[in-house]
Amino acid sequence: MVDVIYKKGKKNIIIDGREYGAISLYFHIKRNILILKRLKERGEWDEERQMEHKAYIERYLKAFKDNFDDEAIW
Repeated sequence: MVDVIYKKGKKNIIIDGREYGAISLYFHIKRNILILKRLKERGEWDEERQMEHKAYIERYLKAFKDNFDDEAIW
């Protein structure tokens, strides 16, 4: 579940109890994509764990697209 709050005139969202602004959420998603790629290449994660992580990234990406536009990052 995603909650929207406004702090100091800026829109923030709360996902899983953590608060994210547009920039912090963007970099959180990018970091998780890189982690997935790295561990997938090394073969350290089985297929089930990869699918769980992909679903996690997709959920955060959907929250980003629903609440922020690309202009909010820069």
